[in-house]
Amino acid sequence: MIANVKENPAVWTEFSDLFNLCDAIASKGDVESLYDHIANGFAYEAMTDYPDAANFLNPMPAWPVNASCEFFVNITKSNEEVRVADATALTDRQKLVFTALREAANVYFNYDKKAGYCMDGKDSASTGSLAAEGWNVLSCNQLAMPNSTGSESMFIPYTFDY
Repeated sequence: MIANVKENPAVWTEFSDLFNLCDAIASKGDVESLYDHIANGFAYEAMTDYPDAANFLNPMPAWPVNASCEFFVNITKSNEEVRVADATALTDRQKLVFTALREAANVYFNYDKKAGYCMDGKDSASTGSLAAEGWNVLSCNQLAMPNSTGSESMFIPYTFDY
């Protein structure tokens, strides 16, 4: 669904407000950065899915993946069209799904409910307190990080290629 938002400037303001973005979406690139921001937040949740609360990246609860999934519990599968590309406004169902997505991502980004928090969708690395550049060097030349997503994933399909 986020990929469809990218193609529809008519919903960018509403989408920016729904995600409480620090800077409103002004381009397709902003939507792509937000997607990367959220996807990386979920990746960090998965990498730190420990039985105890942790805060070495960002403050997170024990089992942050389970905590994130809780926001989707009451969202049932629907035949309603979820396409955003041609709409002039988000539907109630789209708002419900995007709100769950925002709250699930905020298990990583804002679990401790910081006052005045806004989501920095332009921070596509989303590394929290991790020294991102050091990690980029390490993961690039020391650690193979094969990672692929299929068409059934919530992420854009990607196939790892050495």
